[in-house]
Amino acid sequence: MSRIKEKDILDFISIGENDKIEFKIAVPSKVRELSEEICSFANAQGGVIVVGIDNDNKIVGCDIDNSKRSAIQNSIKEISPKFNCDFYSVTARGKNLWIIDVKEGDEKLYFVSGFVYMRQGSNSQKITDAQEVRALFEENGQLHYDARTIEDYDLLENIDHDSMKEFRQKARISPEADDKQVLENLELYNKNGQPLAGGIMFFAKDVERKFPQAVTHCVLFKGLDKVYIIDDKTFGGSLISQYEEANKWLESKLQVEYLIKDNGPRTELWDIPLKVLREAIANALSHRDYYETGMVTMVEVYDDRVTITNPGGMLKIVQKNFGHMSRSRNPSIFSLFTRMHVVEKVASGIPRMVGEMKEAGLPEPEMSYEDEAFLITFKRRSWLEKETSGRTGEENDTVNGETVGETTTKTTTETTIKTTTKTTTNLSKDAKKVLECISAHPDSSAEELGNLLGLTEDGVRYHIKNLKKEGIIKYEGATKKGQWIIISEQQEKN
Repeated sequence: MSRIKEKDILDFISIGENDKIEFKIAVPSKVRELSEEICSFANAQGGVIVVGIDNDNKIVGCDIDNSKRSAIQNSIKEISPKFNCDFYSVTARGKNLWIIDVKEGDEKLYFVSGFVYMRQGSNSQKITDAQEVRALFEENGQLHYDARTIEDYDLLENIDHDSMKEFRQKARISPEADDKQVLENLELYNKNGQPLAGGIMFFAKDVERKFPQAVTHCVLFKGLDKVYIIDDKTFGGSLISQYEEANKWLESKLQVEYLIKDNGPRTELWDIPLKVLREAIANALSHRDYYETGMVTMVEVYDDRVTITNPGGMLKIVQKNFGHMSRSRNPSIFSLFTRMHVVEKVASGIPRMVGEMKEAGLPEPEMSYEDEAFLITFKRRSWLEKETSGRTGEENDTVNGETVGETTTKTTTETTIKTTTKTTTNLSKDAKKVLECISAHPDSSAEELGNLLGLTEDGVRYHIKNLKKEGIIKYEGATKKGQWIIISEQQEKN
């Protein structure tokens, strides 16, 4: 290892103190101050302490006797984990200087007397804020919520067998291996046989009881803001279950067109590519900060966009290398989703989503940070087409004298089977309930249907609008004295 020479010292003086250079006129009376400086360099990218240079950056020289050198060496030993650095003398302009050459540490974070020290500019700062220390540990890959040991919890007794079955199928794990063997092979227990939080969150059926923050909240809004809620669902259980249920819910809220070109196979054209949304949800569940107990994973659907919120935002080291580095707060959970082929190990998630959106002819996803959270937003095709045609507002229709929005349907030069297919196979559960209730009570208003079903009035209007758009129902007769007709039933009678 090359040592610092006189020329290097002169270069340091011309530069002055900074995040990697520190000057001392003499050894501090409290030798531990040196170990704090060393600790801060080890926690950063390394640095050099030069003893024998005054506050005006002039070489004054310094002699350190054997007892003082021994005290410095003993002080360095107080750094935890154990850390070595080079300590030697060099002559510059005829004067003796002492060099402490600190390399970037391999086992960050380093402590002195229970405190973390970080280099900030030309100063070393003691970090006392718990959240700051936790963030530093996370950045350096030494603190993961999913690696916490959970005592007095029987994962096998509380396992969600459907989730385990799905995991086995997608991860291509033999059905011959029992659940305990699978969990152990996945390293979801500590050395004492106690389950880790990641394994519980991924496979247990009662996750929200143990981890109330580990749920996925899905909300459908009417319009472009958060004023009118049409549908509101919170999914708990295993992360596998949350991933599947959130995707099903989201799929039920988006528009799709079926295209047939030259009598070929039917292709689906979604508002937003489903592959993109699936990866975004898996990433949110994998990378979110589960230490944030007051926040949950959010999926929000608006007329013009879908936004998925990841509590805790993005790690600073990932931000600096965005699109080129993959580091998860929860590597165990991320690895499990990787085994299911839901996400990729390499840092290709964002670039892949960008590529999928471009290929679909849609804008790149928008990424932002709000209130310690990372948000990714996808624009909806149906809204963009309205903007292109100059129709971004809702056209109005009436339902028993009440206003219901009517949306447009895309036409193409190809043969198109639109979503007005007079079938109910792709309807959401609530839409099917509304349809059944209309069949039994054809002269009911939206308010009356809502009371019968336990849904909000806005929610019923939303489903009626879609049922009309699908060509499944129509309204016949006077505004307040007519009734709903289910078109397929009318056709069967004819």
